[in-house]
Amino acid sequence: MAVNSHSADPSAVAERSSNRRTIIKGAAWTVPVIAAAVAAPAASASGEPVVERFEFNANVSTPSIGGVVQNVTFNGANVRLEGPVGTASGVITLVFTFPEGYETWSPVAESFGWTVAEGIDGDGFKTVTFTHPGISVTTAGEASTVWFAGIVMEGSGADRRNRAYSDYSCENYTGGGTYAP
Repeated sequence: MAVNSHSADPSAVAERSSNRRTIIKGAAWTVPVIAAAVAAPAASASGEPVVERFEFNANVSTPSIGGVVQNVTFNGANVRLEGPVGTASGVITLVFTFPEGYETWSPVAESFGWTVAEGIDGDGFKTVTFTHPGISVTTAGEASTVWFAGIVMEGSGADRRNRAYSDYSCENYTGGGTYAP
């Protein structure tokens, strides 16, 4: 599995040089999750390179009451794979780490094809991990996608020091993540 500082691989998370709760400069209260991993270009039938890309695009919502953040919602989005026919993601993993004081969660909608497991990370924070068997590009020039419905972390008190975090990765490409709020 490809790994970077945002990888869902537990051994990679433990080796990070910075704490997962590090404040990102310029973070907004509603932060789009947009990241991509790119593999080496492959040749297409036209002779132009076809870039292989794995990405997950979602938005984070952190409504507040009286200045106190309530539920943290990672809204649904497609996991997308581009590349030549036969490009495969391998197993896809989405890991959501809860802020302190947030213990319950609910899906935004049913997540068809995803398995779910709850756990505790190395810092003692609750996690929910969604796993999908993967997707492959089957038609030239068309991306393959799988829908992830989203997750609501239920609680209150998240802030820029006590924040939710998401990681995503797949076996064949490096993933990324985002902090909220």
